[in-house]
Amino acid sequence: MARDLGPRRCSVGRALGVFSDPWTFMVLREAFFGVRRFEDFQHNLSISRNVLTKRLKHLVDHGIFERRPYQSRPPRHEYRLTEKGTSMYSIMVALMAWGDRWLDRGDGPPLVLVHERCRSVTSGEVVCVHCGEPIRAREMHYMLGPGSDPDEVAALAGGLGTYAVASRSSDSDRSDNRVPAPRPATSEGGGMARSLGTRLPEGVVELLNSSSPEGPVLLLLSTDEDGWPRQAMLSLGELVVVDDRHLRLGLWSSSTTTRNLTARGRATLTAVLEGTGLSIRLSVRREEDLTLAGGGDLACFTATVEEVTADEVPYAELTSGVTFRLRDRDAVQRRWTETRAALREVSR
Repeated sequence: MARDLGPRRCSVGRALGVFSDPWTFMVLREAFFGVRRFEDFQHNLSISRNVLTKRLKHLVDHGIFERRPYQSRPPRHEYRLTEKGTSMYSIMVALMAWGDRWLDRGDGPPLVLVHERCRSVTSGEVVCVHCGEPIRAREMHYMLGPGSDPDEVAALAGGLGTYAVASRSSDSDRSDNRVPAPRPATSEGGGMARSLGTRLPEGVVELLNSSSPEGPVLLLLSTDEDGWPRQAMLSLGELVVVDDRHLRLGLWSSSTTTRNLTARGRATLTAVLEGTGLSIRLSVRREEDLTLAGGGDLACFTATVEEVTADEVPYAELTSGVTFRLRDRDAVQRRWTETRAALREVSR
């Protein structure tokens, strides 16, 4: 288990405990170039066998690499990235972009990245998974997460300077899967965005399962290919709840939102319930398209809930989200009933 560096509980410190020296990171870089065997690592890095052996063992011990035999006589192994190791690629790309910008020797970057999906030269950038905007330090603040130490609250509040520290969710908050009632924030004048976990609260399931033809409009946020966020309005007649971790969506096949979800596989669904603004982060997978008997093709997506957050402020209560009134209630009701029935028949 990775240990904290210093007295503060911090995921950055734990990560640096794994990648604490340049050679470890350089071995990881070679792995992303496709290198797997000891001799190739040594040749590419001009590193001593003793140092390389220690770094490879370190990465295996931390689950970044796994050893796989590729020869029995004599026995030899290669080193392959695990899922945990592969997830470091975004860090590698961000570090590469920083080096290209700030450590350029005047002759340009040594390597450039080409995105195979669009065949474009690109670079890494960290963006918000909700709005798609680049993450900048001056636009962020920190909240204590469920893994924080309650005894550290005062120290953290002083140590983070201008970055506000909102209140830490209690154990009862994390175990209760219903939408919590608004409560005062401990950061003066500020609001709170609290994680409710990876399952839909009971109140949200009840809302989404409602058979009412008129009701709240859900806002489905995706990201266009140019990086701009896109908002689409989604009615209750265009989705079904599979269980408290999965939804199924039926969208027009030719819509831009359908194209965004197919290309990027991520979305955020927002709703207002009991005075609380909810954001539901989703990873989505496209299924076979649906053809409705009444006409029209729908793109079908299975969405997995990755996180539910509740946004509240101490000085106000949300009274409603976007609502609507149908002009042709019967016709729309028939189409929505058919859509939801078709979505329920899709096997997961």
